[in-house]
Amino acid sequence: GAGEYCGFSEAQLEEINSVIKKTLERIAANKGTNQAFGDLWQGNAKENLGMIQAFQKNLLDEGIQWNADKKPMVVVGAGPSLDSTIGQLIEIRDEVCVVAVSHVMSALETVGIIPDYCMVLDAQDVRWHFDCLNASMLRGTTALLGATVHPSLFHLPFKDIIPFNGNKDVVDWIDGYLDDPLCSLVAGGNVLTSIVKLGIDWKLPKVCLIGADCAFTAGK
Repeated sequence: GAGEYCGFSEAQLEEINSVIKKTLERIAANKGTNQAFGDLWQGNAKENLGMIQAFQKNLLDEGIQWNADKKPMVVVGAGPSLDSTIGQLIEIRDEVCVVAVSHVMSALETVGIIPDYCMVLDAQDVRWHFDCLNASMLRGTTALLGATVHPSLFHLPFKDIIPFNGNKDVVDWIDGYLDDPLCSLVAGGNVLTSIVKLGIDWKLPKVCLIGADCAFTAGK
């Protein structure tokens, strides 16, 4: 086999080939995504520049107190398993830092949980995730908004807004128009993985996920 000529076993060669194949597939997928949404991302980022400058803070500094208190982070996704785990979150709410995706805000409000943070990366207009919420839900939550989100989100009455760059490879030009570089979360452009990366960057003792399973049901 080829292994005897290159010093690798057949199993090692298969593993290397598998990694190369997955990498090429990921590049192709990212290229397709960039082609489909690139104009929207660029347009939103351009329109958001003024608000990003106005709200800009160091996202890493935000985790200092959580780290000092040694509080774990609970990442709340919108998967169907949330129904069976949200009760446990109610029990430990005061002992953890809760970071939610925007899709799950209404579910949290139903059980009386106001998250510490809500992260949005979606470039589409997702105001409908927040339209039905009581004002107290927004006033109690700090929004972590990606630079390419729909501009309308910067005008919602959140407790606070902290912008960050979740698509640095697409809109890395932003820093050239800001007084200070925008904090980046390089985690594949997915909101759940970006929140997990945030917990890691904050050096929190644990990062736990609930409702993070695939959100499609009924055979979809």
